[in-house]
Amino acid sequence: MLYVALREFKIGSEGLRMRLDNATMHLLLTGMLQGVFDATYDVDSNVEWKLTEEESLEAEVQPCA
Repeated sequence: MLYVALREFKIGSEGLRMRLDNATMHLLLTGMLQGVFDATYDVDSNVEWKLTEEESLEAEVQPCA
């Protein structure tokens, strides 16, 4: 059995950073993170993400300049 583990989560007006081990539905989760950030801070943002070979999701959301 695999367990999902939130390893890092930081959020502030300057951006959001998250790392989640054994991530599933990574595209949906990344889009939801960006949407929550945009709604919370009333900004448009860019998101960068990667899925590692170990299936860890690393996502970073930053407001547009």
